[in-house]
Amino acid sequence: MKKSTVLLSSFFLATACSSDTKSDSGVESEPNLYSLTMSVDIDSEDGKATFMTPTISAVEVDTSIFVGKPWYMAFHEEGAIGGVDLPIHDAWGEVGPDLAFSYTTPDMFEAGAYDAFVIVYVNTELTEEDKDLDFPPQIGTNDLGSFTLAEEVIPEGDPELTIGFLRIHADGANGITTIQNNVAANLDDTEEVRAAYIDTVLIMP
Repeated sequence: MKKSTVLLSSFFLATACSSDTKSDSGVESEPNLYSLTMSVDIDSEDGKATFMTPTISAVEVDTSIFVGKPWYMAFHEEGAIGGVDLPIHDAWGEVGPDLAFSYTTPDMFEAGAYDAFVIVYVNTELTEEDKDLDFPPQIGTNDLGSFTLAEEVIPEGDPELTIGFLRIHADGANGITTIQNNVAANLDDTEEVRAAYIDTVLIMP
């Protein structure tokens, strides 16, 4: 197959804050609810955009192929497995001429960590019925998908991050993540390549 590092203590604090609390009168009050936002920005120049692939290579494509194409975003419980666990919330949209799009959920998430992903269906043909399925169609060749190196954003002891998912934290505030098509200019530079695969958008070979 749609960027953040936190301290382990922050996660425990967020988890504690997510539980029901009592007011001064001793009556349980509802926990604060937050929204999650994912923003995608396809960086381009002179009508061309370059993407990394899952096979550690770079591919340049004409940006016109993305305009009007459908995107899908799903927001899950932390540690969710794609194609197995249903999302808490999901949404469909279309890529505009500026190649940037964003979606914000309603205020429906308690404080804590959540997993999300995005797919842009560039070549995969979809029907309206596909958009009503419990799970989105599988990502295909030349489609775009979110990706991050899990060990860069997951505190020790937290649930693993499924490939293609991003982890978003709503730690007492709305959770926001932004990704773009990071590219390594020098594929022989290990650190540069590693950085390119953090909070990024990949093109599928």
